[in-house]
Amino acid sequence: MRNASMKVLKNLVCCAAFICLMFVLAMPAHAASKADELLQLVNAERAQAGVAPLSMGSSALNAAAQARAEELTVNYSYNRPNGSREFTILPEYGVDDVSVGENYWAAAEDASDVVAAWNRYDFFKERMLDKDATSVGIGYYEGGEYGNYWVMIFTYARGTSENGFAQEVLALVNAERAKENLAPLAMGDAKLQAAADERAKEVTKVASHTRPDGTNCFTVLKEYGVSDTATGENAVVVNCRIADVIVGPIGIVIADALLGEITPAMAAAVCQSPARRVLVPINHCENIVVGVPDQPIGQLVAAAAQKVKELAETPCK
Repeated sequence: MRNASMKVLKNLVCCAAFICLMFVLAMPAHAASKADELLQLVNAERAQAGVAPLSMGSSALNAAAQARAEELTVNYSYNRPNGSREFTILPEYGVDDVSVGENYWAAAEDASDVVAAWNRYDFFKERMLDKDATSVGIGYYEGGEYGNYWVMIFTYARGTSENGFAQEVLALVNAERAKENLAPLAMGDAKLQAAADERAKEVTKVASHTRPDGTNCFTVLKEYGVSDTATGENAVVVNCRIADVIVGPIGIVIADALLGEITPAMAAAVCQSPARRVLVPINHCENIVVGVPDQPIGQLVAAAAQKVKELAETPCK
């Protein structure tokens, strides 16, 4: 009896040791300290900006971030190896929070280097200081081409109702429109809302303006009996034919650039237009412009506006 008990005890000890070994292999001991250091540095940046600190998210959120860090070794992009966008990983890990966005970096030994890099790029910095974010998941992975990979997923708890969230989005969009002296938008009717809900479901499968069935995103309007006219790709294609000057980030001439916003037809229309093109050299993930120093977005926009003014005063030869 004693021998049997000892055998069971040995098996239990072996199982416990194996579980511990698995944990160490999946999450190196120093990774947790790196995650804590990164969170402290990010919160220091938020404090300087007058933004509330972030808290470490749930174990599920951190597991999702860890998985994203490993995925970056396969595809260093917001697009996952399976072709879907980065936020689709949250439901896979049972995370119900709403994603505000994701920051990532590679080949940085220290958390301070990561934060310094994020501060150099407006879109990373804006996400790091986003006042809507309340919690984060942090992933750190060693390996791959660049040696180490850092990921921070920013989230906030899902609201009490989807309608309340929609109203919040509408209010924020109208606030931005007001800054540009544009008339506010109104919430559409039930048919338009249903069409938008359908598109929201579809982008969880295909994060693109192309629907899962291969048709353009606007075809959903007809399916739901919406008679409103949509703006988007067709407006760009048509107006490129008659424009004198086209201004935008360099991605407007690259199909599928700007996170998929630029369709092949739009890129072709810009390139084939008789207009003069003022392209702003904005580096974004997969499209990098070399030989041009990094500048804040505000300076780049001001330079583009000045160039448009010069073109207006100088006829094309």
